[in-house]
Amino acid sequence: AITGPKSAETLGRDVDQGGFNAKTEAVILSRGRPVITEEMKATDPRPVSVRFEVGANGSATYKIVGSSGNADVDAAVLRACEKFRWKAATSGGRPVPSL
Repeated sequence: AITGPKSAETLGRDVDQGGFNAKTEAVILSRGRPVITEEMKATDPRPVSVRFEVGANGSATYKIVGSSGNADVDAAVLRACEKFRWKAATSGGRPVPSL
């Protein structure tokens, strides 16, 4: 007999009541780190907020939704975003796009 998972807590993800339509979020496989120079730090930049959209094939698009106030810092963050690698989210065992 095939049985579903006992609870969402045991899987660490959202699972429907029957346990057969498991949903997982996209997972970061590797990430880039921005190279921020001392000169950039001296401008006292704000934290940068980035929105990633991960496709069903694991490809990602990204954009800054909260600037540091320093174009050089923002550019360094975008260069780091290019190095992120993702495993796509799934629904019912199939890859799906996610935000």
